[in-house]
Amino acid sequence: MKQALIYSLKVWLTSSILATLILGMVNFRYDGYGSMLIFPLSIMFISLMSVLVSSPTWLMFYIASRLIIKNANEQHQKLMILIAAELLTVVTFLIFLKFAQGFNAKVYIKLMFCHCLIMGVSVFYYKLEPASNRS
Repeated sequence: MKQALIYSLKVWLTSSILATLILGMVNFRYDGYGSMLIFPLSIMFISLMSVLVSSPTWLMFYIASRLIIKNANEQHQKLMILIAAELLTVVTFLIFLKFAQGFNAKVYIKLMFCHCLIMGVSVFYYKLEPASNRS
């Protein structure tokens, strides 16, 4: 289903990229020692890592979105997709946190919160075509 593929990709990529950008801006402190150059490079690196690490989440999110779009009532689709997106995001973060020893858990939880927030907004921001318009 092309609709589910495009929709899930938009939601996931928006979350992966914007969450790291927002967290970087919130945690950014200028120290006068070249931080202005390091900041964009670190944000790009963290965004790339976020996309790579969360790619299994996107695959599961795509499958869930596809099933929901195919089987659920149009009035409940967005809510069901939201629940699936949030659960998959939290589960992925918890699994990664368990195996990523030495990672700053406080920053990681903030990143998870940013992902969940943006994922939730993105689910409702991006449009799903009505069933009558789908091919």
